[in-house]
Amino acid sequence: MIKKQLIAAAFGCATLLSSCGSSHGEFSVISTKSFDARALNGNMPVGGEIASGSDGQFNILFIGLGRPELDEAVNSALKKGKGDVIVNAKVSTSWWSILLIGGESIKVKGKVIDTKKSGNYMPSPAAL
Repeated sequence: MIKKQLIAAAFGCATLLSSCGSSHGEFSVISTKSFDARALNGNMPVGGEIASGSDGQFNILFIGLGRPELDEAVNSALKKGKGDVIVNAKVSTSWWSILLIGGESIKVKGKVIDTKKSGNYMPSPAAL
């Protein structure tokens, strides 16, 4: 009898505590700021730093208290990396739930480049 109760409790915990994540893809260039796209034409970024940004919201009683926004996650990463463009960006979402409380978030990670600074680009191998 105790074994059945233990199995039922484990099953109950597994269904009440859950999470999930998914990848939305990889993007060559992503930005929420204005930049001169000609700076990227045929050039490879050098320098820059890997940065990530995220935006998230909570859910209570299955009612969302907002929605995670991609532009907020991108702006967060751009601010951390001190640039205006993210190259080779990976975008993913995740959510979690514990009983009647949960959350969801969107995350962006990639190399942040400042296209306004000179010297951030070198010719592509095809141009050499």
